[in-house]
Amino acid sequence: MHEVQGSVPAYSRPLTGKFGRSFTESIEPAVLHVIDSIGNPNIAHGDWVELFRNRGRLEFIEGRSLDSLRAAASLVTGMNRNAMK
Repeated sequence: MHEVQGSVPAYSRPLTGKFGRSFTESIEPAVLHVIDSIGNPNIAHGDWVELFRNRGRLEFIEGRSLDSLRAAASLVTGMNRNAMK
């Protein structure tokens, strides 16, 4: 979370209220999905996709573009890839 907050300006604010709850509740399922996907190309992605659809919807409602969400997802993906090396 700290890496995302330090690298994506839209997410650098305090983790309070609806934003903070949504942000922190999105991290664990995303990381667990990546871990569960290792060596399992047939894993179901429905819940994970729905999580990020909801995150995108929240970004739109709060007036942010999807660029920040994409940047955060890309950053976390890169961090996971580097951790698996």
